[in-house]
Amino acid sequence: MSRVRADANLRVGVPHSRCIRPIFSVFSVLSREYGMTDSPPRDALYELACRYAQAVDRRDWPRLATLFTPDAQLAGPGFRFDDRDAIVAGMNAIARYETTQHHVHNQLVTLDGGAAEVETYGVACHVYVRDGVRRKLDWGLRYRDRCVFDGGTWRFAARTLHVDWSQALPLEG
Repeated sequence: MSRVRADANLRVGVPHSRCIRPIFSVFSVLSREYGMTDSPPRDALYELACRYAQAVDRRDWPRLATLFTPDAQLAGPGFRFDDRDAIVAGMNAIARYETTQHHVHNQLVTLDGGAAEVETYGVACHVYVRDGVRRKLDWGLRYRDRCVFDGGTWRFAARTLHVDWSQALPLEG
């Protein structure tokens, strides 16, 4: 039995999905008209950034490897890795931190077929001990990415870390 909705913007007695579908069609036309695209690739690219954060925070290097193309590059302040194996090996540098938390914020995407230019903002928190005191290093960051649709999924082909600000404070608790 279909669910029937009645509100000011929908026809009374018509199943909800039949009323909404034409609205989505209008949005699709408007999106194409103004250079925007449908959301599924954008959702997948946001999830890619979130999966990267999760893999790094969990130290799940096999999972991290699946997020990059074999010839991917990862660069940032003072480092550059030129293939997937080097990227995974280079992540050992974060072993100095007790834990990390990468928070993924707003993301801007420019799609071009099976490729995308992506800029993702975020904050990365790093917990460490110095002189017997637990501290937290926070980075306000942006990742500039080139992503490709590869093997049925989006992957990083190039990822560049930009640190816009940082602060280190004693950690309470």
